[in-house]
Amino acid sequence: MKAICQVRTLSLLFLVCIAIVNGATTIESVLKAKGDFSDIIEGASEAGILSLYNNPSATETVFTPNNTGLLDTLSDLHIGAFQALELLQNHTLLKQLLLYGTVNESISIVSLSNGTHQFPSMLGPNLTLVKNSTGAFVNDIAVIEQDIAAGSSEIQVMETLLIPPNVHIS
Repeated sequence: MKAICQVRTLSLLFLVCIAIVNGATTIESVLKAKGDFSDIIEGASEAGILSLYNNPSATETVFTPNNTGLLDTLSDLHIGAFQALELLQNHTLLKQLLLYGTVNESISIVSLSNGTHQFPSMLGPNLTLVKNSTGAFVNDIAVIEQDIAAGSSEIQVMETLLIPPNVHIS
């Protein structure tokens, strides 16, 4: 009886391990599950960088708005629906915007000390993260939802889209 229990336990453990490997959590899967990030996922696909978001072994941090934050950004920039569609077709610009909001390391805001922190974006220019008693801010834009785990990566939901220096959206 003991041997049968051990075999069943090992079989169950093996099945759990297979399920974990096959259902690996990625940035893309977490964003899809949250449900309000379809525009960001579509933008990453159009820009040809969705592989950054669906790599289960990646260790990255994505600073991204949800669909509402993206619409707020477009509204703040006085970009209408037609211009937004043109933006989706500008793969170079989309790639710049999304790579600027991505850092090649997993950053947990809760584990950071208060103060100013610099992180190089995948586009190149640094992102400046300030953590204080009122919250966390990246380039003066509020982080509205912190430390969403996505495998070995993190998602930080921004109030609006981060726009790299010297990149103009019009």
